[in-house]
Amino acid sequence: MFVPLLRDQITAMVSFVQFSIVGCQSIFSSTMEIQVPDNCGNSPRKLMLQEFNVALASGDVEGVVSHVADDIEWKLVGDQQVSGKPAFEKALQGSNMKVARLKISNIITHGTTAAVDGELELDNGFQLAFCDVYRFTGSGAKAKIKEITAYVVSSQAR
Repeated sequence: MFVPLLRDQITAMVSFVQFSIVGCQSIFSSTMEIQVPDNCGNSPRKLMLQEFNVALASGDVEGVVSHVADDIEWKLVGDQQVSGKPAFEKALQGSNMKVARLKISNIITHGTTAAVDGELELDNGFQLAFCDVYRFTGSGAKAKIKEITAYVVSSQAR
């Protein structure tokens, strides 16, 4: 039931679930409030994932695509799968999602894997929680994202 409703929102994002205001910083861009944990800068991979998610939420397709491998696999659980950098870029460009607020709760990294969770609030007030699981081409700081599995649900109060 939610899949058709969320298709446009899901197509433009990759990561997000819940957030504790304790230990975060708040940044206001011209169109979006961004809240991220203070500890994101203690590793290059965490910082890259923070930048990736901010670029994704703000619609910076070039910034997002610069972090992915040519053979990227993007699995939107319950919706679709996108394979390859050209299809990934096309999916991002086809979105009309406008994010008013991005709140990143956690960025967890280990070896060639990582996860990011948080919440999005769209400019129409619709709220989404997300958790993205990432797999990289290697464990080095400059490794590209090879696979993203995105779990996205409505977090609207009922």
